[in-house]
Amino acid sequence: YAMGGSELTLAADMAHLNGGGLWAGGLIGMGLTLSALLQLTDEGRLPDMTVQLIRRFGPLGILGVGLVCATGLLLSSLHIAQAEMLVSSLYGLLLTMKIVAVVLAVGLAGLHKFVAQRRIHTPQHARRFATTLQIEIFFVLLVFVGAALLTSAPPPKHQMAGDMPHQVLTELDTPFQALLYVSAIATGLAGLAALTLEWRKRY
Repeated sequence: YAMGGSELTLAADMAHLNGGGLWAGGLIGMGLTLSALLQLTDEGRLPDMTVQLIRRFGPLGILGVGLVCATGLLLSSLHIAQAEMLVSSLYGLLLTMKIVAVVLAVGLAGLHKFVAQRRIHTPQHARRFATTLQIEIFFVLLVFVGAALLTSAPPPKHQMAGDMPHQVLTELDTPFQALLYVSAIATGLAGLAALTLEWRKRY
C-alpha cells in the first residue's frame, strides 16, 4: 500500500509488511528444512520430525497471519469506501486477487495446522504434506505479487478526492468502511487469542 497520513496508518502499514515477512519467511524456511529432512532423515523418524517442525512454526505462523489479515482489513478500510469498488477499479480488482490468495493460503495453513499435523504417521504422509506446503507457499507469493502491483494502482478513494489525488482519506465515512474496520479489530483479537492458546499448549 502506497500510503501517507496518520501514525496509526504508518504503524498498520509496518505491521502488515512485518506480518507478511514472518508468514512468508517462516513458510519458506519450513519448506527448505522439510526438503532437507526428506533427503537426509531416516524414514522411521520422518513423521515425528515433520510434526515437530509444524509445531515449532505454529506461533510464528499465527502471528504472521494475524498481522497480515488484521492490518490488511484496516488498510483496506482507508481506501475502499464501497463494496462495489472491489470490482469497479483496477486497485479493487488487484486487492480482490490478493484477498483470494490470502484466503486460499490461510485455508491451507489451517488444514496443515489442524488436520494434516494429526495425520502424519508415515513417510508418505510427510511427503504429501511437503507437496501441499509448496502450494501454500505459492499462494503466499501470489499475495506478495498482488501487494507489489497495488503500489502502482491509485486507490478508488484517491480518485474520488479530485484535486487531492495523493491524499489518503482516513475518515471511516461509509458503513462498508466501518465493517472493514470492525472486522480488522475482530481478526486481531482472534489472532491474539489463537496465539495465546498456542503458547499455553507449548508451556
